[in-house]
Amino acid sequence: MLDNKRIYVIKEADKMNLFASNTLLKFLEEPVDDVIAILLTTNRYKIRCQILTIGTDRFDSVFNENMNKLITYVLNGNRLFTNYNEILSILPTKLEAFSYFMHIQNVFLLYLQTDITLYQSLEDASKKQVMSDLKIIQKGLKELDYNVNYKLWLDSMFAKLIGGGSND
Repeated sequence: MLDNKRIYVIKEADKMNLFASNTLLKFLEEPVDDVIAILLTTNRYKIRCQILTIGTDRFDSVFNENMNKLITYVLNGNRLFTNYNEILSILPTKLEAFSYFMHIQNVFLLYLQTDITLYQSLEDASKKQVMSDLKIIQKGLKELDYNVNYKLWLDSMFAKLIGGGSND
């Protein structure tokens, strides 16, 4: 459980039998706010859901490199402001920030639920640190949905990540 949410990770979701697929379909068609379902598959064409491709060769190498840097900066909060200009070049707009932080959120959830490490920067991270940063990111993403000044939002996120969430 995370923030009173139940998280289900279904491995090899493409290999479900008809009965399991129909049961899952009913579950997905009538979503509950406190439930997150993550379906893992190596064959995305056999699953009809919102697809987030994680850790494959289809990702642009620049995206992977930038993502690894961002995760490193997030996990080592004290490096966020010292690398501010580099981070702004990776996240020049609100849309890029939303996209990258959504991906980081999904990578953190996957790591916490399955111990799958997609980026080298997570290899030495403690689950406690990842959980703390995940909560900050989840709250920050909700705030970014509002019409806020992007750079002020980014500064606020960095401050919270450095303080471990104590600035809530």
